[in-house]
Amino acid sequence: MKILTRRNMMKSGLLSAGASLLTKGSFAALAQQESQTDRRADEELYNAKGLLAGGQLEIRMSASTLNPDLDLLEVAERMLPFNPESWHAEWQRGGDMNLARAERLEKEGLKVSANEFYLRAARFYQDAELYLPESDPRMLPLFNKLLDMYKRAWALVPPAYERLEIPYEGNTLPAYFSKHRGAAGQPFPVAYGFGVADSSVVGGGGGAYTAK
Repeated sequence: MKILTRRNMMKSGLLSAGASLLTKGSFAALAQQESQTDRRADEELYNAKGLLAGGQLEIRMSASTLNPDLDLLEVAERMLPFNPESWHAEWQRGGDMNLARAERLEKEGLKVSANEFYLRAARFYQDAELYLPESDPRMLPLFNKLLDMYKRAWALVPPAYERLEIPYEGNTLPAYFSKHRGAAGQPFPVAYGFGVADSSVVGGGGGAYTAK
């Protein structure tokens, strides 16, 4: 007899955007049941047809109904399983909601709160842009919008580092420089952090080099 789990229900189409057949209490009970069971079978990873590593596009594979962030819960509840377009649309929708809140708070003169919501919008836009191919006409405008969120946030509350532009092949790359807090003239090693394809230094992820 096949055990009813969140993953099996999603694969069967019982959980989809805007139409959950379970109450939050029963959904949480299923989540707890699944977390207590060792589910390492390959089929549990589930790749959609023609979509390698499709599980990465299913936020509800790891989303918790106990998450206090209501925006993240809404993304998880609305998103169609293993659907790149739905992934993009729902994360962008979350970014737009947080951008609207940030702009409203800025108009009210609440700079610190507006800063926080601009940064939240940036993180949602980063996920919305994450799996768009470079050839997609939406990718670059959305990436530039993501960068604009950081600029608008830091215009209200300056960060504890300098924003730099590094020349590269006729263009510039955004960078951030955090000075050491030691005595003047004392040498310190330099750590160079860089964001990889699906991350950013500010948002998390990437790698780092250290030089003396």
